[in-house]
Amino acid sequence: MLHGKLSDLTPHAVDTLYGIDSATPSDTPTFLFLVGAPGAGKSSGHARAIEAGILPPGPHGYATINMDTLLESLLPFRAASAMAHFLKRQPATHNLTRFASISAYGTRKENLGLFKWYDDAHAALEEADPTSIRAFNRVRGQFAHLHGHEASERLLEINETALERAIHRRINIVYETTLSLTRAGRVNKVDAIMRALTHTPYRVVFYHITGHPEEIATRIRARQEHQTPQDQYPYYRYLPSNPERVAEYIKATAMGFAAVRKQYAKVATFEEYENRMDPARLPAENRRTASTRRRRIASAYAPPASQSQRARRTTRRKSTVRNE
Repeated sequence: MLHGKLSDLTPHAVDTLYGIDSATPSDTPTFLFLVGAPGAGKSSGHARAIEAGILPPGPHGYATINMDTLLESLLPFRAASAMAHFLKRQPATHNLTRFASISAYGTRKENLGLFKWYDDAHAALEEADPTSIRAFNRVRGQFAHLHGHEASERLLEINETALERAIHRRINIVYETTLSLTRAGRVNKVDAIMRALTHTPYRVVFYHITGHPEEIATRIRARQEHQTPQDQYPYYRYLPSNPERVAEYIKATAMGFAAVRKQYAKVATFEEYENRMDPARLPAENRRTASTRRRRIASAYAPPASQSQRARRTTRRKSTVRNE
């Protein structure tokens, strides 16, 4: 389910995306922290947890809390990220494109401020690649009406209140996240959730998904280049994909997991799983030409007017001419 602006993420919409409204309540629910570096393959962790009896099988067995799900459900993110990815791939516009989705988590802007890079660099982009910019101007125009408007909550707050609702319903919960330590050696988001789970019937399990940096980097690149751009509504989820940066994320998450294990060893269960890459599961190479990719983005987010719409516009133009 896709949404046109931030304020469309109502409690009902979020609960549907996360599966909160469909998950079956339990007298002995499980709260599973599914932790791992970006690209580690947390989806494999779901299957492993079900096999191990940590989670119940079936479509209504649990809800999955992951703020990226909210971000990726928003058309402004998908459109802006798809445009940015396309332009980053072109030699003429590569150095002109500045796009980072992470800032979107903390803003109330209805379009998440995700087109600022495009507006700021528009003149230079148009000079470097007028064909692409003509197509993408139509995409940008679809979201122009959101400029200056703000929602009542940020993605961070929407996610937090959704988690509160899920805990209140006493359903099984998978909370997908990375872990990073503060200077005090704590993981603040884990501490906050553990406080919220105090005096509840939840059994808490930490499941750490890890892997080889080279394999994770390969998986990230394959998804970024060959999977998400193939989506009906193409988008791009940026992650560093060189093994050195991936190794840093793996190390940071492992350090966070070790610290949390030390802090909560008496009240939670801890498991680890090394997720080895299966090359057969990698998405097929995207062989579309640049012009085809550009058309797909434009047609997805700024579809051509229907025949009836064109007829109405022609009628309005003729009427305007007569009135003049």
